[in-house]
Amino acid sequence: MTADEIFGMTEEEWRKYLKDRLEEHELYASLALLASCEGAIRQDMEWRVNNRRRHHLRFRRISTGSYVKLSSIINRWRMALGANSHVDGHLRKLSHLYVGRNALAHGRARPGDVGFVVVWEHLRKIEQKWKQEVPDFQGF
Repeated sequence: MTADEIFGMTEEEWRKYLKDRLEEHELYASLALLASCEGAIRQDMEWRVNNRRRHHLRFRRISTGSYVKLSSIINRWRMALGANSHVDGHLRKLSHLYVGRNALAHGRARPGDVGFVVVWEHLRKIEQKWKQEVPDFQGF
């Protein structure tokens, strides 16, 4: 947007323009937050692949040296911890967040679908439960 376009705006147009930019920035912040979380989960998986401790052997089989889908990592955690673990529901929520992240990354998300505060709060809760269940978890 040029200065001339802004100069000619009515107050209502200006408010809409600002609101749209804020929503856009919130979506980008949510995308960055989820990307950061994904990187931490992947780093934890690599750490587990190279160690021989509890839950680590299950991860040896999914590390092929090529790209591993995040859903495969999360599902492997669910298998390693068992369906009755306190973190299973949170891991399912994490998978759901990444479905929303994919929609966001491909331009299919609507403002409000992946709001930064909502994503942040979900990720914090998931992290807390995950670290309670697996104290050596390196992610987040």
